[in-house]
Amino acid sequence: KLDLVLEQPVDFESLHANGFDVKKLFQDQGWLGYFDILNGPVYTQLVKDFWKRCDIFNQEEADKEYNNKVAENPDKSRGKSRTELGLRDFTEIEIRSGCTGYEVTITQSTIVELLRIPNKGIFKTFTPSTGRKSDYVERIAQRCYIKEDVEPTNKVSDMKPIQRHFIYFFTAGRKMNLAAYIFHHLCRSIMTAQNLTRRTPQVAYPRLLSELFFQCGIIKRIEDAQVPDLLEEQRAKFINGYILSNMSMLKEAMKVPNHPLLLKKPSGPLPEAPPMIFDNESEILAH
Repeated sequence: KLDLVLEQPVDFESLHANGFDVKKLFQDQGWLGYFDILNGPVYTQLVKDFWKRCDIFNQEEADKEYNNKVAENPDKSRGKSRTELGLRDFTEIEIRSGCTGYEVTITQSTIVELLRIPNKGIFKTFTPSTGRKSDYVERIAQRCYIKEDVEPTNKVSDMKPIQRHFIYFFTAGRKMNLAAYIFHHLCRSIMTAQNLTRRTPQVAYPRLLSELFFQCGIIKRIEDAQVPDLLEEQRAKFINGYILSNMSMLKEAMKVPNHPLLLKKPSGPLPEAPPMIFDNESEILAH
C-alpha cells in the first residue's frame, strides 16, 4: 500500500481576500509555474505503478554500468566513451522507472523544464543537528521571533530546519533552487519507500508526476488504447479561505473573492519536446 501525499492547489485570490497576501513571495521566487500545475488531476494508478519501480541512478551506478559494458569486450571497449559503447550520457543523478510499459528517466533538469524555472539559487539540506548549526539560525530567529537556543515551544519553532530556512529566504528575498529541493525530496522519498520496515510508504509529488506523464504523451496513449481504468483520478483540496477559517485564523467572517480558483480545465496541447526521457517505447500495458 502506498500513501499519496497530494500537493494542494493554492487559491491566492481567496487568501488575499481574507488578509493573507502571499502570492508575491512566490512570484518573486519565480515559482508561479509550479503552483499553476498543482491545479490538476493525480493519476493514482500511474503514479503508484511508477513509484514501485523507481531506482536512483547515481555516479556510482553509472560507473558500474560503464565497467560492466567494457568487461563484455575489454579489448575493443577499453578507453571508449559511454556513447561509443551505446550507453546514454550520464550528467546528473537520475530517477529511473517505468510506467505502463514505458521506461522513463527523470532528472533535476526535467523538473526545471516542466516548471519553466532557472536551475539556480540557494539549495541547502539539513539534519536536525546541522539545522541548529546553520549560519542563518540567528537571522531566522530574528525574523520568526523565536529563540534559537531553546527547545521548540511554539508552532514556528516546531518547524523543521529546512522549513525555517525557507521562511527566512522568502522574507529576505533570497532566491532558492526549487527544482533542486523537489528532486532531492523525490530521491529521499523513493529511498525511504524502499525501506522494508516502512509499513505505508509515502509517495511525494504525485501531481507533478502526473503532469509529467501528460506532457510526455502517456495519458494520450492510454486514452487512444481505451484503457480508462489506468486513468483513475484524484484531486487535492484547495488551500483557500475555508482552510484559514477551519484553522481559526480569521478574525472576521470568511470572504469569497470575485475570481476564486476553479478546477483547471483539461491541459492544452502536448509540447513538441516533452520534459522527460523515454526509452524503448512499447504498447500500453493494461493491469
